[in-house]
Amino acid sequence: MYPEPLTKEKEKTVSEVEFYNNKGLLDVKIKSDGNAKEVFTAFEKSDVKSAVEWLLKEIEKLDRLELEEFSDEKFDNLHDPEEVIAHAVDYFKHLIKEAFSGVVEG
Repeated sequence: MYPEPLTKEKEKTVSEVEFYNNKGLLDVKIKSDGNAKEVFTAFEKSDVKSAVEWLLKEIEKLDRLELEEFSDEKFDNLHDPEEVIAHAVDYFKHLIKEAFSGVVEG
């Protein structure tokens, strides 16, 4: 298994017993199914670990790519370190949202 983002497809419905025993699961939420019945959903801890490993690999690529993302023409005119940092922070936010797309909205 290669490291990969934690997507909505990896979220699964589990029984209340599985949810509270929490063996190998990272509980995410309890929600109503519209009929006042609680639905328990969870991610496998191994899937969360895979998403973290994927995120770290993406960050490592920045070293190898020598921050090419930030040396595009659109950034050539940036001389203010605060602007460069702001763009880097935006990029890391993007990576985190991609890595945890199954649990991060927006």
